[in-house]
Amino acid sequence: MIKMKLIIFYLIIIVVSNVLANVRVTGDRVSLRSAPSLDSAVLNRAMSGEILKELDRTNNWIAVEAPYYMDAWVAASYVSNGIVTPEKLNVRSGPNRNYAVLTIVERGTKLKVMDRFNDWIKVTPPKGSRVWISSKYTESIAPEIGEMDRYAPNSVSLEKIEGVLPTLSLKLDKEKKQGLEKAFIGRLEPANPGLFQIISENGESLCLVKGRDDQLEELISHVVKIEGIIYFVQSTTLPILQPKKIIVNDVAKD
Repeated sequence: MIKMKLIIFYLIIIVVSNVLANVRVTGDRVSLRSAPSLDSAVLNRAMSGEILKELDRTNNWIAVEAPYYMDAWVAASYVSNGIVTPEKLNVRSGPNRNYAVLTIVERGTKLKVMDRFNDWIKVTPPKGSRVWISSKYTESIAPEIGEMDRYAPNSVSLEKIEGVLPTLSLKLDKEKKQGLEKAFIGRLEPANPGLFQIISENGESLCLVKGRDDQLEELISHVVKIEGIIYFVQSTTLPILQPKKIIVNDVAKD
C-alpha cells in the first residue's frame, strides 16, 4: 500500500511539472519574433502586462501562442469558404512564402478570414500558432480559474446563459468605476488565455469576456448579444465583461 501511494505521488509530481504556466509581459513593446534568436524577424510587439500562453521554452526564449492581433496569412488557392482544402497548409506571418511559418493546419480546419491581399488571405491566428519572446521580459504566472467553474451548470443553452458569475482574478484598476451593467453585440472570438472578445462589424475589439470556457467556446464565430457586468483591469484598456445573459444570432453564421 505504501509503495502504491509513493507511485501515485511521483506520478502527480510528473504531471504537475509538465504543466506550462502562462506568462505576463514585464517590458514595454517587447518583440515577438519568428524564432528564438535576436537575428530572427520581429513580427509584432507585446505590451507590458499582457498575458500570453506558454507553449515551449528553449534557453532564454519562450514560445507563446500568437495573440489575436497578430497577422496570419494563408495561400488563397488552398482555402474554400474559410475551410482548408489540402491535407496540410502552412500559416505564415506575411503574404508570401518568404515569411515565417506560425503553424500548420490540416484539411477541414475552419479559418476566420479577416482580409485579402493578392493571392493571400489574412486570418485570425489558428490555435497552436507560435511566436517567440525573450524570457528576460516576462514572468510566469499560475493559470487563472474562475469561481464560476465550481458553481455553474454543465449544460449550456445557445439562447441564454445565466448563472453565478466568476470571480475576476485579474488585478482591478482602482481609478475606474467597476461593476456597471452593460451589453455588447458582435462576433465572439478567442482572446488571451481564459478570455474571449467581442468583435464589431468593422473588426474592432469592443470588450473582453470572462466566463466558462466550455460554454463560450460553443459560441465562437457566432454573432452574440452579451449582457453582464463590466470591470476594468490594469493590464488592458478594454472592459472585461462577466456574462449574465447571452443571446445568439443563429442567422449570422459564416
